[in-house]
Amino acid sequence: MNEKWKLSNHPKKIFLATIIIAALGALLWYFKPLPLSNLVKDSIQILATDIDLGVKDGMPYNNSTDYNEISDVQKNEIQALFENYSYKRTLCTLFSDGSLVGSFNRVVHISVYKEGDSFNIISISDAGGIAVNDKTYKIQDSAGLIEAMLEIISN
Repeated sequence: MNEKWKLSNHPKKIFLATIIIAALGALLWYFKPLPLSNLVKDSIQILATDIDLGVKDGMPYNNSTDYNEISDVQKNEIQALFENYSYKRTLCTLFSDGSLVGSFNRVVHISVYKEGDSFNIISISDAGGIAVNDKTYKIQDSAGLIEAMLEIISN
């Protein structure tokens, strides 16, 4: 083997290779899917608000419906539904303030209360955005998730 390319003789090459591998590992970890079900696991109470936004006859409207009486059966169904979804960080997640951007017609706000006074605040838009505890993420098929969740809690 050519002496010029041996890594054992060049600590700088070993250091550079280690830095590159660590950076790639950090990127893979940062962008890995996060399970949505972890946000509602061990919940004591779940509260939800469905907000429908739009324009009718040239006038904007905002219709909201509160779901404050979610039963234990419905909580279990919501957790089972959330098992099928995950959300991902974006480049902007680190610096976000939880604002949902883009053009959307429906938003569902969910407050999940857990043991020991901890809670999660989740906002899901039908445009693929999700805000979790004041950080913005991306989620696939958010409109389908919203419809399935509203079907569970409206029955």
